[in-house]
Amino acid sequence: MTFRHLLTHTSGLPAWRDVFSVAGPVPPPPVWHRPLEAKARWAQALPALCQYPFVDQPGRRVIYSDIGLILLGQALEEIAGMALEQAIQVQVLAPLGLSRTLFNPVQKGLVHLDDIAPTELDMRWRQRRVWGEVHDENACALGGVAGHAGLFSTAMEVAVFGQAWLSAPQKMGIDASLATLAKTQLACTQDERRGLGFVIKSHQNASAGDHFSLQSFGHTGFTGTTLWVDPDRQCVVACLTNGVYAGRAHHAPHAFRRRLHDLLALYLG
Repeated sequence: MTFRHLLTHTSGLPAWRDVFSVAGPVPPPPVWHRPLEAKARWAQALPALCQYPFVDQPGRRVIYSDIGLILLGQALEEIAGMALEQAIQVQVLAPLGLSRTLFNPVQKGLVHLDDIAPTELDMRWRQRRVWGEVHDENACALGGVAGHAGLFSTAMEVAVFGQAWLSAPQKMGIDASLATLAKTQLACTQDERRGLGFVIKSHQNASAGDHFSLQSFGHTGFTGTTLWVDPDRQCVVACLTNGVYAGRAHHAPHAFRRRLHDLLALYLG
């Protein structure tokens, strides 16, 4: 299994496992300056992450995998010789001037709880309304910092990140050839097209709608967040929505995303 497999979601690893059940007890609600205990949680979770069996051979097909991205984040720490949070700050956030994109903003006292939208009423694990902490259970259990989830941001700063991939990836130390691989189809299964990290717009029923070009690239998040970049239109769309406030049973962001991008594409011509 290679880094290319992990970035294109062709590693053969499972899409999801309940890492939170082995990482430690349910963390308390976020409060100012609460210790995160991330090292202890990682020490308990990492053996489990490395023992989950493969569900397919590496390279055979695209299976989006949170497990793969969590392990990729751990590998990045080993390569960079620093914590994942610090590596992202040094490599991405600082060069792009993103000061409102961060992990665990409430615990650090950098963002007030009232400035963050609450998400789901989690009666499965946390037994509380999720507010000011990452919605994803596994990321929360790992201390709020993981390779697949945990970053809080604003729509404007997500758009700045998308603009960097559109016009200036070198600001993040990414040369032109590597940036091209990130935005080019390298793997495809049943019209699920993947570059290095990014989703490439599918031919049919894409969350980017029907009018963005097939060269469009981006990513979506479970709660309803989305970033799509259309190089043909020189257009970046960042939309941060919360579709799980009323619960996952009522969560259906796909149709909304398609309508949003179609309306914008028609407006832009």
